[in-house]
Amino acid sequence: MDERVMPKIASSFKDRVQQRLQELDLNVAEAERLCGFKKTHLSDITLGRKLTLKADALATLARVLKTTVVWLLHGIGPMSTDPRDLQNAEVAEALDRIAASHATRAVVDGVSSVGDLEDMTILLTALDLSSGECRFLSGCVKAASEAGCIIDPALRVAGNEYAKGFAERRFISVSAKKLVRNDGGPIYAIVDVKK
Repeated sequence: MDERVMPKIASSFKDRVQQRLQELDLNVAEAERLCGFKKTHLSDITLGRKLTLKADALATLARVLKTTVVWLLHGIGPMSTDPRDLQNAEVAEALDRIAASHATRAVVDGVSSVGDLEDMTILLTALDLSSGECRFLSGCVKAASEAGCIIDPALRVAGNEYAKGFAERRFISVSAKKLVRNDGGPIYAIVDVKK
């Protein structure tokens, strides 16, 4: 597929851009600068004068607005990719979706408590891209393998940092919440990867 495909922007796209600008306390000029866009490029979009956007520019805009391309275009999925915005209810909702797979249900059923968001450096030792299930080493390589579930929507994007880190056998920095199951066993809900 040509990277320069110019998807038509949904009629409410400009409203979602304006909403994210407001929530991040950014003005259009600041966002244009952060994106590396020419002056008025983003303002033309928010005013409805420009109705197309190149795929790479759309990805850059989503990154600057701390959201996903899917949310910008269609309003589907989480509005924010900032893990500090994820509340326990959103984590639970994401776990419910992940738990739809039989294998993952066995891992996440019976969660009795959810810990605070913490930054971790991990080495993925097993990864199921379809369910998000994983095993990883944290900190010291000689540590015991931990169970995890990646609930970050970025896992579904081709060439994501999780898949790259796993394939290259390198440590990646993530944000995660420690969940405690009724049987006392821990599992980590991984909500974001740091670049």
